[in-house]
Amino acid sequence: RPLLLGQPNDFECLVLAAEANATLGDLQQAFVSYEAAARLQPNNADVWVALGNTAQQLGRMQDAQNSYQKAVTVDSSRALAYYNLATVYHAQDQWDQAVDAYQQALTRDASLYEAHFGLGSVLEQKQQWQNALKQY
Repeated sequence: RPLLLGQPNDFECLVLAAEANATLGDLQQAFVSYEAAARLQPNNADVWVALGNTAQQLGRMQDAQNSYQKAVTVDSSRALAYYNLATVYHAQDQWDQAVDAYQQALTRDASLYEAHFGLGSVLEQKQQWQNALKQY
């Protein structure tokens, strides 16, 4: 917090504070700092992903979903943002949305093995056995 007292509207200070808080285990304060940073630079996909990651760690799935969606809206080339979005859908048993997001991630990075595994897992839930096996 002392870092921000003099610079509450400084994007880099906010991101540094968020990273420090996350490292120290204060995820709620990290979330607040990332959220403020996202307001300052709404077209920065990295900060949206970081905000989504923090929200997901806090169990704030709707905030995580919104943040990852914003990240892919800002920069649709982000395979990891699509993957992270897929994991949110997957955790909430939203199978169709998870399949779409995993596929979007793999379209952007076919070597993303976590997305193959996640997609296979969801396809198993949907009892699409042959398609699931192709992902493993």
